[in-house]
Amino acid sequence: MKSLPVAFAAFATALLPTLAHAAYTPTEIERAVLEYGIREEHDALLAADWRLLGRMMDISRVDPADVSDMYAKGPTDKLPAVVEEPFVFKATIDAAAVKAGAVTFAGTRGATVRATLPAGANPADDLMLTCAKLAFADGVATFSQCQSWTPVAEKTVADFRADIAAFLQGKPAKKYVAKFVIDYFVVANDMPAKAGCPDDRKACDQAIRKTNMTRAGYAAVTERLNAAGVQTER
Repeated sequence: MKSLPVAFAAFATALLPTLAHAAYTPTEIERAVLEYGIREEHDALLAADWRLLGRMMDISRVDPADVSDMYAKGPTDKLPAVVEEPFVFKATIDAAAVKAGAVTFAGTRGATVRATLPAGANPADDLMLTCAKLAFADGVATFSQCQSWTPVAEKTVADFRADIAAFLQGKPAKKYVAKFVIDYFVVANDMPAKAGCPDDRKACDQAIRKTNMTRAGYAAVTERLNAAGVQTER
C-alpha cells in the first residue's frame, strides 16, 4: 500500500516547524535523511510490515486463508480457541459475503473465517483491517473488535514524529526513538550530499547504502546532541 504524496507533504510540514524550536537544530542533510527514514516507516507500517514501528506495536500480519488452514481441525494446545492480540490483514470485502456486519472470506479450504467489519466499511473495498481478537467456535474462526488499519498506522507515525521532535527538544524519549534519530544522523553525516533525500527515495536509499556507520560517527553525533542539551542515554 502506498501513501499519498499529500500526506507526505503534510507530515514533512508538521515536522519542520516543530524542529525549528528544538534544543538541537538538525542540518539540512540530517533533516532530509531523517524525513526519508520516517517515510520508509510510514509506508512499511501501512502495509503492516515489521520495520521499527511494526515491531514496537508487536503486530501480527496474517492471511485469512492461512488461518483457515491452521484451524482446519479445530483448536489445539498450541493454537487456542481464543487469541487476544493485534492482528492485521488485507481483506477484499465482497458485498455478497457480508451479512450482519461481518464478512466471510471465500476461497478457504479449512475452517470458515469471518471478520466483523468496522462501521462505514464499503463492500467491494480492499481494506487493511486490524482486529483485537480471534475466536474459534462451531467450525468458524472469527476476527472481532476490528477497525480500519490505516488510521491506526497514520496516528502511530504522527505520534512517532512528535516523539522525535520532543527528543530533539531535549525531552525524555523512548530508546528506540533516540536510536532511530541517531542512526539516521550518523548516516547523514557520512553522505557528501542529500542525494535526492527525502523525495527521490530510490536515489536516497542507494546513497545511504554507501555510508559507513562507524564508532567515530556515533561519537560525533552524540557529542553534538549532548552539547545541545539532548540526552542520548537514559
